[in-house]
Amino acid sequence: MSKLISIGQILDQTWDHYRTHFKTLMHVTLWFFLATILIIAGSFLAPFGASPEILAEGVELSSSQMLGLVVMGVSGAIVAPVIGMWIFMTLIPLIRMQRNNKKINLHALGKESWKKFFSYLWIVILKTIATILPILLIVPGMILLFTGATQTNASYSSVGIFLTFIGILAALVLIIWIGTLLHFSEYRFLVDGTKGIKALKESKALAKGRFWNVLFRIILPKLVFAIAVVAVHFVLAISLALIATQFLASDPLTYVRVSGVLDQLISAGVAAVSTPLFVIADVLIYQSLRK
Repeated sequence: MSKLISIGQILDQTWDHYRTHFKTLMHVTLWFFLATILIIAGSFLAPFGASPEILAEGVELSSSQMLGLVVMGVSGAIVAPVIGMWIFMTLIPLIRMQRNNKKINLHALGKESWKKFFSYLWIVILKTIATILPILLIVPGMILLFTGATQTNASYSSVGIFLTFIGILAALVLIIWIGTLLHFSEYRFLVDGTKGIKALKESKALAKGRFWNVLFRIILPKLVFAIAVVAVHFVLAISLALIATQFLASDPLTYVRVSGVLDQLISAGVAAVSTPLFVIADVLIYQSLRK
C-alpha cells in the first residue's frame, strides 16, 4: 500500500492542472448554462411571481405562460440534474486523459458519457441509498416521541428524546463513514468500468484501512476551494446587484426580474468555472489510492 498524495500536493497539482487545461475543461462545464438559459426563457414566459399558491387559486393562464411554467419546471427538475451528471461523467475521463497526455476527442468523450448514463445513474442511486440508510436509526426515538405525545406519557417522551438524539449522532457518524468509503464508486465505473454494487465494494476496498487519510484528503482541499468560490460568488452577486439598483431603482418589477436573471447567470458561471477544481482533486486522490 503506497503512501497517499498529500493535501498540499492535491492543492498544488489541482491548480496546475486547472490552469494548464482551463480552456478544454470549460468546453465541458459551460454546458451548465443550457439549463440556466432554459429556466430564464421560461421565467420570461411564465406569469410574474407565479407560485403554487397563486396557481391553486385558479388563475387563468395563457398558453405561453403555461409553456413558461412547464419549461422552468422541466429545466430545473430534469435538465439541470441530467446535464450536471453528464458534466461530471465527462470531466473524470477527460482529466485522467489529460494527466496521461492522451489525445482527446471531446465529441467522442461526451458521446461515450451519454452511453454510460444509466449505468452511472444506477451507481449513484445505490450509493445514495447506502449512504442515507443510517437515517433509519432516528425512527425508534421518533416513534416513542409520537407515542408519548399522543398518550401524554412523559416517560415515553423522555426516552424518545434520548433515543432520537443518540440516533442522530449515530446516523451522522455512519453517513460520514459510509460516504467516505463509497466516495469513489463512480470513479471505479468511469475509470475502470466496474458496474453496479461491485463498484461500491471496490470503492470501499480502496479506502479500507485508510479512512481518516481519505476523509481529510476529500474534505480539506474542497474546503479551500469552496471558501474561494463562495467569496467570488458573493463579490459578483453584490457588485451586479449594486449596478442593477443604480439603473433600475425606479422600476421595482424590472429590477426583480433582472436581478433574478443575473443571479441565475452568476450561479451557472461560478459552477462552470469552479467544478473542475473539485473533480481534479478527487481524480488525484483516486489515482493515488489505486497505486
